[in-house]
Amino acid sequence: MRYYLLIAVVLVALGRLSGQKFDQSESLYGVTYKQILRDAQDAFELDKDYYTAMRRYATAIEIKPKDMELRFRYAESARMAGAFIFAETGYADVIKLRETDKYPLAEFWLANVKTMLGKYTEAIELYDKFMAAHLGNEDVESYFIDRAKKEKEDCLWARDIAEEQHNVVVQHLPAGINTPSKEFGAFSLNDTLYYASLNFESTSEKGTKERRYARMLFSANGETGMQLMNGVNDTTKHTANLVVNQDRTKRFFTRCEYKDEFSSEIICAIYGQTLTEDGTWSTPELLPDQINEAGTSNTHPSVGIDKASGEEYLYFASDRANGNGKLDIWMSKILKEGGFTMPENLSTINTAENDVTPFFHNSTQTLYYSSEGKKGLGGLDIYKIRKTKNGWATSENVGKPVNSSLNDLHFSLNEEGNMGYFSSNRVGSTYLEPEYQLCCEDLYAAEFNIMAELLALVYTKENETALPETTMRLLEKLPNGEILEAAKLTNPESNLFPFFVERGKTYFLEAAHNGFVTQIDTFSVPFDAPDKIERKIYLSPIYVDLFALTYDLDSEEAISGASVQIIEVNGDEEKIVQEQFNEYGNDFKFPLSLNKEYLIRANKPGYKPLEELKLSTVGITKPEQFAADLYLKRISFSDFLPLAIYFDNDYPDQNTVQKTTTANYEETVEEYYQRKEEYKLLFTEPMEKEEAFLTTERYEAFFEREVKNGMEGLRKFAEVLYEFLERGNEVEIKLRGFASPRAEDQYNYNLSYRRITSVENFLRAYKGGALIPYMNKGALTIDRDPIGEKTAPNYVTDMIEDERNSIYSLGASIERRVEIVEVEIRLNDFDVESGVFTRKGVDKKD
Repeated sequence: MRYYLLIAVVLVALGRLSGQKFDQSESLYGVTYKQILRDAQDAFELDKDYYTAMRRYATAIEIKPKDMELRFRYAESARMAGAFIFAETGYADVIKLRETDKYPLAEFWLANVKTMLGKYTEAIELYDKFMAAHLGNEDVESYFIDRAKKEKEDCLWARDIAEEQHNVVVQHLPAGINTPSKEFGAFSLNDTLYYASLNFESTSEKGTKERRYARMLFSANGETGMQLMNGVNDTTKHTANLVVNQDRTKRFFTRCEYKDEFSSEIICAIYGQTLTEDGTWSTPELLPDQINEAGTSNTHPSVGIDKASGEEYLYFASDRANGNGKLDIWMSKILKEGGFTMPENLSTINTAENDVTPFFHNSTQTLYYSSEGKKGLGGLDIYKIRKTKNGWATSENVGKPVNSSLNDLHFSLNEEGNMGYFSSNRVGSTYLEPEYQLCCEDLYAAEFNIMAELLALVYTKENETALPETTMRLLEKLPNGEILEAAKLTNPESNLFPFFVERGKTYFLEAAHNGFVTQIDTFSVPFDAPDKIERKIYLSPIYVDLFALTYDLDSEEAISGASVQIIEVNGDEEKIVQEQFNEYGNDFKFPLSLNKEYLIRANKPGYKPLEELKLSTVGITKPEQFAADLYLKRISFSDFLPLAIYFDNDYPDQNTVQKTTTANYEETVEEYYQRKEEYKLLFTEPMEKEEAFLTTERYEAFFEREVKNGMEGLRKFAEVLYEFLERGNEVEIKLRGFASPRAEDQYNYNLSYRRITSVENFLRAYKGGALIPYMNKGALTIDRDPIGEKTAPNYVTDMIEDERNSIYSLGASIERRVEIVEVEIRLNDFDVESGVFTRKGVDKKD
């Protein structure tokens, strides 16, 4: 299996077809069954000649059609040979005849084959069946379960992937370049296409196996390919994967040879040549041992330049040890004095499957490669990843139409980024065996539309209005880092600036306007960018920077998790114009406008700010920087006590003697607050105008200061409580419930209990239940003290028929409340070594 994959991605299909020249008319009838079976097994196991094995097993099935072992081996051979339609039928027969217990991988490989055929929905169902049937089955390696999960996810992604990119056109290269054999590893230089073809046969001595060999060819202007001279091709070995460095002074290629005269297994090594003074290429030399490690196969060379250092690197694929999986991509620096550094495994790129055919695009510092271990459309897909000053970015699947459900690899791209080449055995490729749709990868060209229309628009940052009379420059960043002015426009009437840009390049947009800070917008145009791109630039007036730091007043230590507000003051009016929250640090930076008066305020739950800082930018004519240290004082529970919160008459849950309720106080108080005007009207209705006015003012003050602020105080109390508990401390809260004397003593006692319960319900619901774990483990306990009407003063009437005074009077309203009257705390310390909280032994009442 391992060597088939090696063959498949180094010189795909050598193991399928190159082992023997086939005569379509040969007859296998008349040969004994045992001989047919032995030929099939030898072809599969010894020669890795899967095509011949498939043909022999097909003949054996004609003799013994009910033999499931033959059908399974036929399906395996067809899959390994790349005859996926026949493999699909073979595996389906095994499953249909309910032989999955004996051949548990049949469903897995059928799903794999359907993926290769682009039948993603059917593959998904089969992967699900396979995992459900064989999860925990000792006869099935966990590798296949894990791979089934991964490939199902790939199929889901591939099935729902967006439509093909409209700015990419893929074309099948013509006959004369493509043949019924395999063509691969193409790149263009000037008007010449260089590539490898497996369309060459060896001249074997009698009795030895005839083979196909790869040669390097070139094609000028689309003409029929011709063999490359200058010592590259070797008539006794495969020659492929030619690459040239940027200044065209070095070139590298692969030579591969069969392990023995009968085997289809091959091993590859990388060779190099240098350009001599007379313009010819030197004799090919085998690269040193650190590149061609003994006993391993090394192939697919590519040369790239690191822009930051100017150094050249050799990228290649190898199956050496200490990789991530099968074939991995490795990188070695090409030393200027000669030689190479020890190869480095690109572990962030490689997977447990095959990762091959690297190509480094110098202009964009992008590595293209193929992998069967990442999310893809099926088989080997082409991916790209940018090299940055901080290392490698994230791999991206290049998508349709470059990738297909079959194998897509050997991608290369010209320097301008508008023309690429790759190999694929997708539908439409040339078949050596049309009957079986076998072999081979053909060459395809991918033309990228590199020009896109850019529309730049400039606005004021403060109010986002169009800003005419701006000068806009389009600057291009060249590959060597030089900045070149591509265009310059001034528009006195509008904020619109049209430009044309090239995909694959990096640009700067510089917007300048009198009285405003010049703004530079940096952007890269990806190869898959749409035809029209819009960039908005916002200019700010010359401003002042404020750097603020938040501290704890008592400890003078930095406080994280605080917010800072910038408040613009205009006479008696104040407006918050900026606010920032810093979860992890205590530093803040704000741009301030000119000719403004500001207040700077810091806030954090559980803290109260000291006085606000004042800052003025009036009269500033050049950029300035101000620094502000903002101190906050931790709020203690005593800052809240006693905290009173108020209820509507007979709430929550009217006309009941129940002691508990599911009502949340926050909901009941909102409804109560909405009745403010009703309370005013019903109590002041019989009063004279002046008395009614004064009473209305008192009601307004009660609902705003007591009812509304009481709820706000309860929220802040909960914030402090949560933060205190999170630090490992313990709290006991005493809640005392009151009622007006309108009902009987027992009824009011129960009502007071319900009111306490509604406050508990608020605490339970706080932050989605953040306090519940502390309640459950006893770190937060609540002492209920319902006293009903016992403390109600005599002037609050209990006459039920007098609703005006017993319900709507301020005296009765004040009695309907719950108070947090006492908080008992137990402080704990956090032991860093053990990672647990331990008793400190300090009890305190706030």
